[in-house]
Amino acid sequence: MKKKAMFIAALAISAAIAVPAAAAVSVDASKVTDDAIALIGSDYAYGGADPDKGFDSSGLIYYVLKKEGVTDAARKIADQVKKGTPVNAFDDLEAGDAVYFSNEKGGTTAAFGGIYIGDGKMVYSATDGVSVQQVSIDTKYWKGVFVVGIRN
Repeated sequence: MKKKAMFIAALAISAAIAVPAAAAVSVDASKVTDDAIALIGSDYAYGGADPDKGFDSSGLIYYVLKKEGVTDAARKIADQVKKGTPVNAFDDLEAGDAVYFSNEKGGTTAAFGGIYIGDGKMVYSATDGVSVQQVSIDTKYWKGVFVVGIRN
């Protein structure tokens, strides 16, 4: 009986010990920026997340992060903004951060995004008929529609 009680106690203790979650993957920002820059000129494709078929904005972010080992990278913008560490101030962005924007000035819902490559620039896939491009986001317009950066 004593052995059975000890076994039950040991079982209860082992069940109470939390198994640590897998450590978050920290990506190499220079590889993220290099990967994004390498995609400049790729076709735009609605729903695309592949260099052979093309990219939409969330597909470009997804592709780059997956390539750099973020195994739980989300495919949709609404999910992407929930993963990683938020960077709420535009001036705190670092190369390699994913950046998200609203469709309207002062908006709080991310509608599209890209990869910040530093020096006030990002790589993103804008719209049908326009290939993946590098743009300066250090402007009044872009700062007005900036929602959040995400550091992975």
